[in-house]
Amino acid sequence: MRNNDTIDNMIWKRLLIGSALFIIALLLCLDLLTTNAKPSSFDGLIHMSNIAQYHVALKDGDFPVRWLDKTANYGMPIPLFSQQTVAYIGAFLMFFFNNTLITYNVVILLFAILSNFSLYYFLREYIDKWGALVGTFLFCFAPYRIINIYIRGAIPEFAASFFLPIILLSMKRWIQNKDQRYYFVLIISLFLLFITHPISTTVYSFIIGVYYLFLLWKEKNKLETVIKTIVAGLISLGLASFYLIPLLREFKYLYYGLNDSVFLPNSYLEYKNLLNPGWYYFSSGDILTRAHYLHIGLIETAILFIGLIYIIFKLFNRKKVNPLFLVLYLLVFIYIILLTKIGTPIFYWIKPLGNIQHQWRLLSGILFIPPIVAAYLLKLCNRNTKIIIGTLIIIFVIIFRFPQLYGKNYLQTNESTYFSSKDNLYAQVMNTIWTGPTQEYPEKKLKGEVIAGRGKIISRKEHNSWRQYEVDATEKVRLADYTFYFPGWKVSVDNKEVPIQFQDEKYRGVITYDVPQGKHSVLVKFTNTKIRLLSNLISLFSFGILVALFILRKKLFRHSPKKRS
Repeated sequence: MRNNDTIDNMIWKRLLIGSALFIIALLLCLDLLTTNAKPSSFDGLIHMSNIAQYHVALKDGDFPVRWLDKTANYGMPIPLFSQQTVAYIGAFLMFFFNNTLITYNVVILLFAILSNFSLYYFLREYIDKWGALVGTFLFCFAPYRIINIYIRGAIPEFAASFFLPIILLSMKRWIQNKDQRYYFVLIISLFLLFITHPISTTVYSFIIGVYYLFLLWKEKNKLETVIKTIVAGLISLGLASFYLIPLLREFKYLYYGLNDSVFLPNSYLEYKNLLNPGWYYFSSGDILTRAHYLHIGLIETAILFIGLIYIIFKLFNRKKVNPLFLVLYLLVFIYIILLTKIGTPIFYWIKPLGNIQHQWRLLSGILFIPPIVAAYLLKLCNRNTKIIIGTLIIIFVIIFRFPQLYGKNYLQTNESTYFSSKDNLYAQVMNTIWTGPTQEYPEKKLKGEVIAGRGKIISRKEHNSWRQYEVDATEKVRLADYTFYFPGWKVSVDNKEVPIQFQDEKYRGVITYDVPQGKHSVLVKFTNTKIRLLSNLISLFSFGILVALFILRKKLFRHSPKKRS
């Protein structure tokens, strides 16, 4: 048994490590947290608006959120297509902070902290504390992560980096260590990755797949493990069906969905980007958002080169190389091929791969590898050398990366700006195919209006995804609900559904409908289509299976006793 002094010492060490990981994340986000304004970025306003408007929808009782009524002037089904996790967490935190800017910055800090912890604990499966801490420090300040925060504002993609190490850790502890609790952690983390940023799932699939094959290679009960893995994947997909199925099936109703492929050509990196920042993501001549370039990073490239020299030296001297280290360089090879021009045709041949839109998005996958290589190389050194080299890596990161931790053109923005927008912040390609540019439609304070015939609305209740009107019509009247139509909107007059017209030239894409003479109660509501209802049922069914598996876990895994690592 451990004595109290030993336990206290372990607690203090864990607190010290935890504090270090928190401070590292805090340094990454410090410029945001110390400025009471938002930096100019490509997507930052989009995600801030999503947080604010999801919050309104939740207050209105909508769950899951399917419609944002104040976006793109007359509302759009953005929640069907936008990434879920950041929006929901932000919307929930708004109940505490009641400020969109503060909430947005807290969400970034939260995922910076979580991603540090998840990578650190994955590295600890193979590396000592110092090596894991140095690797995490290098990872935290990777160029592409800095771009995602301060230039792109790609917070869902940034948040996705939390889940990859958790998935890898779960696979290792379930398959290799026989800790069956992590089978369920694997399912949940895969599910959360799917709904956080589906594109990152594709980007990370190379790491997940290759690492899984590495673990499976050493596993005795391969068939059983493969079957359980397939079940885990199907359950996680099933849990995410409420989002993934409508995303795939209803995207065709947007202009963006009319394209055969969303892949954008000429978004590859040159080989010189490994060393020379010559491919600009946003040129230095632009004014609003600061310029930056896409590259793996000079520090990271040097580490990968040193690791390659180590492998060559080992093989030349006919010495054994750690298979996991070789796996890392197989991944480096795959990512570099796909990142550069030679890999471009693959994105057209494999359509799911083309859905990542930009080849350079694969940087979010390869950025995990240099920290792991660095941590492993440190493991090979003696104690003093390890401390010296690790300290030098930290110093180089501080010198070259800390000057990049800033936003440009911080703007003081009225809080109301986040709760409504006249244009579609995602761009016009995310408008429904039966509407025009949303900013050209007149602004309307009230949703319902009589547009033909004699009559009036004598009372109204207008909420995010439904409205209720009491109409007094002297004769048959036509009403407009200033809402852009999308499958799922229904109009009922005295509890009887009536046809919706949304192709009137004067009200293009806007919900219009007829109400007969007399006094009538009208309900306009955004409901589930058959696709959405099916997707919800699949998610509920999958959740039921997950609960059942958890209850029966001792019987299902009785042949696989937990093994201490």
